[in-house]
Amino acid sequence: NVRGGGVANQCLIEINPAQLDFGAIRVGLTRSIETTIINRGAGSCTLREVVTEHVAGDAQNTFAITQNVELGILPPMSSRPLEITYSPRSSNPVGEQGVLVINYVGPFQNARHHDAEALLTGVGAQAVIGATPAIIDFEQTTANTCASPPFRIGAANAGFVPLCALGFELEGPDCDGFLVTEQPEFGECLSLQRNEAASFLVQFEPNRIG
Repeated sequence: NVRGGGVANQCLIEINPAQLDFGAIRVGLTRSIETTIINRGAGSCTLREVVTEHVAGDAQNTFAITQNVELGILPPMSSRPLEITYSPRSSNPVGEQGVLVINYVGPFQNARHHDAEALLTGVGAQAVIGATPAIIDFEQTTANTCASPPFRIGAANAGFVPLCALGFELEGPDCDGFLVTEQPEFGECLSLQRNEAASFLVQFEPNRIG
């Protein structure tokens, strides 16, 4: 008697990378990441469905397939690219989790359905800018004749996501008495990463007693 065992022409779908971390994205923006569906087996796989499912977090902060794959037969040791886009619409410091699910079957009749999965994570965050220091006391300065010593103020990115500063302005009923003597170059966009600050030099030149 001759006995043997084994699995011939088995297909095996792998998603690479199997975890897509979109990081912190400013609300209203999007980020796309490409992953790859690979048949690691010796037999052809039939791709039946490719979907994303929301697992945790705010449901309006979505993971969507923005470049899908053609369903049907995926030959052995071949691959197809797939693009996922994260689109946060609200701030959620806890973040979102989702899963990319590839449903497929092997080459044999009545073959069992299988799922390959990849984890999706991302955080929606608001752009936040703050002043350092938050309050400056120029103390007493003689009106019309003197100016205070200059003070340096930082406009800092106090949030979790990079921001683009376009300019600045002084506001308030007495803002004419404050003079910005040094400011950063904004250009089309002054990019500030997390905890990075733009520096201003300001002094007080009172034009009336008060």
